[in-house]
Amino acid sequence: MLVGLDQQGQRICGRCAGLDVDYDCPACGRAGFVPRDGMCERCLAARRANELLTGTNGAMRPELRPLADALANADAPDAILTWLRPGGPAERLFHRLAAAEAPPSHELLDWRVPSPG
Repeated sequence: MLVGLDQQGQRICGRCAGLDVDYDCPACGRAGFVPRDGMCERCLAARRANELLTGTNGAMRPELRPLADALANADAPDAILTWLRPGGPAERLFHRLAAAEAPPSHELLDWRVPSPG
């Protein structure tokens, strides 16, 4: 991340600006905002998708892996985190996908889960 300016006014990274702040994600090594849990938003989105798509047996069904990978590589990981927020409809949908004993289908995706309360 370019967070400082050099003597010519060119943008430079924090290390080159003399800041003792590390903007690299310790999980993936990419430079960027590391908001919590020591991970960037992309790593947090990947972790959240994996958590939600993993079944109670601790494994993710192979046919769900492309969905998890697509979410992990999305252009806007902050939007993925918002979409997969705890208690939201996407969370319920992903739990249903993970628990299903059949491959994902339009029928499975279209089934409406009653809202809590």
